[in-house]
Amino acid sequence: MIEQLRALGNVRYHNQPVSLYGGMVELPLVVTRADGRTFFSPAEQDALTNGRKWVEFDAESGGLGAMERDLRENLFGDAVWGSLDPSTRTFLAVAEKVFRDHRHEPGFDFSPVVTNLAKALEVEVNRVLRLEMSGAPPAVKFYNKDGRSVDLAASGHLGLNDLARALSDDRERLDYLRKKRGTWFAEQLPPVLDGLRGARNPGAHSATVSRGVAIQWRNRICGVGELGVVSQVTGKVRR
Repeated sequence: MIEQLRALGNVRYHNQPVSLYGGMVELPLVVTRADGRTFFSPAEQDALTNGRKWVEFDAESGGLGAMERDLRENLFGDAVWGSLDPSTRTFLAVAEKVFRDHRHEPGFDFSPVVTNLAKALEVEVNRVLRLEMSGAPPAVKFYNKDGRSVDLAASGHLGLNDLARALSDDRERLDYLRKKRGTWFAEQLPPVLDGLRGARNPGAHSATVSRGVAIQWRNRICGVGELGVVSQVTGKVRR
């Protein structure tokens, strides 16, 4: 909490960092973030919570504090966990809790695990893409989505399929992202997004997801026994 507040500048107090111990002045607080990061986007709400308000989603996901703490302390580490969007942390914690609660039930449908992992990755990749495209030339930042020209710096929320295409269907954009985020983000991430989409969609519609598939994607996304995809997307950890 202290670390997140420090990233906010109090507009009515010379843009000084907000602090629990002395930075709560000139109330009500009007704050900005230097990185332009926003929260509770309506577009993300519709895509990630099926139209429910974030407070409703949060209430239904109650009791995840211990799981989030365990993931931060024993898997991701403070630097990566602290850089994640709050909704990403929630999706990861939900996925991990469902997995741990049912990991010894071979007949259980593990689709909630893969679905929540997919949502977590969507949030982080969308966030990075919006950030990197904000200063990109028009030829790079505009993406053809079903015949419509979409500004990737202000696109709201793209699903896994559109993210994979946006990262790989344009050579100029690919070269730009390679320079900004490195080879892994530009070349190795798109196949991961496409593969996760294929694993998630049967579970999101009708077919069940097996324990083996859930384990594969849980390990790959979170970094159990390998360098995790989420950690690499944040840029805090790279190969």
